[in-house]
Amino acid sequence: MMLRTLISVFLIAVLAGCSAFNRYTQQANQSEAEVSSALVETVNFYSPYDIYDNNVEARFLARQSGFSCPVQGQSQQQMAMLDLKAAVQAIGGNGVVLERCHEVQTDQCLAAIQCDGDAYRVQDNRAQIERTASDQKPKRQSGVWF
Repeated sequence: MMLRTLISVFLIAVLAGCSAFNRYTQQANQSEAEVSSALVETVNFYSPYDIYDNNVEARFLARQSGFSCPVQGQSQQQMAMLDLKAAVQAIGGNGVVLERCHEVQTDQCLAAIQCDGDAYRVQDNRAQIERTASDQKPKRQSGVWF
């Protein structure tokens, strides 16, 4: 009888621990979502053409990769691209040229997605140049036709 009581108490403790772990992982997923939304704003994707545009100053930093295992309710490729942005931000970059996303197999994840790209520190002057150019355009005057 004493053994059954001990086993019951042990099982209840284990189940309570699992419940606490589940709450912990939900909080971790929530904080990851907050971090990912911040990354969306600070790291941008560029095309190779954009990087070599005369009005964009870009300094190559390094080749980076992002990785994602399947998570219920989230796009694997989107999570891998966010992980790539996190890697770019970690080395001081604010731009990335995405080369490819592909499926990989690892010990931790059978069907993972890996996104590879080049990290850059970008100073994009195009918006400023467009504003300056639009300020220099002649003003339209009503009633004047040529």
